[in-house]
Amino acid sequence: MNVPSAYKYQRVEPLQISKENLDDISELVNIGMGKGAAMLNRLLESHIVLYAPVITFVSESELKQELNQYIGQELFAVQMGFSGDFNGDAKLIFSHEWAGKLVHALMGAGVETRLDDMDSVMAGMLTEVGNIVINSIIGTISNELNLSIKFSIPRCVQGNFKNIVGEYIAGAHDDILHACVHFVVAELKIEGDIIMFLGMESNRKLPKAIERYRIKL
Repeated sequence: MNVPSAYKYQRVEPLQISKENLDDISELVNIGMGKGAAMLNRLLESHIVLYAPVITFVSESELKQELNQYIGQELFAVQMGFSGDFNGDAKLIFSHEWAGKLVHALMGAGVETRLDDMDSVMAGMLTEVGNIVINSIIGTISNELNLSIKFSIPRCVQGNFKNIVGEYIAGAHDDILHACVHFVVAELKIEGDIIMFLGMESNRKLPKAIERYRIKL
């Protein structure tokens, strides 16, 4: 798998994010997740209970440590690029088990589902959930910070840690925003991880935009 050229960023100085600014980002992610939960409620016809996301900026090695539970597992990921004032790539990652629970909830309790050979219907369901969550989070960040962005078409991929995550972080990105997202659907605990890789425009504009947001509060 080749990393798309749009994400082969030239190495730059890491983002200068203070604890206060990171708290602001966490607040925006929480707001975005709330909006996403409302849409998932309608999609799943089931109440969604959200756990507060844990948000961190991490290095490549730190991200690998935080995601070590996925190493050696078959994974499903919905990935979506975004560009403009705030640019990069976002992924919502599920383990095989959590993806299966989610598809099961979407198809109904009485329907048997198998993800061993994921078909286009199942991929479409996971893509729709990923589209909702990623759009809600990144859309909220860009709207509140008054940054203009455009999204690429989301797509669902299946594979292992190396070809879903590893090739994107191997020396290509200094600034990685990691959000651990937990939500409950129909009494099933479903867990996913949001990873956002940031490009040079984000590196240049995001800190200033966060400072303007803090002044506005």
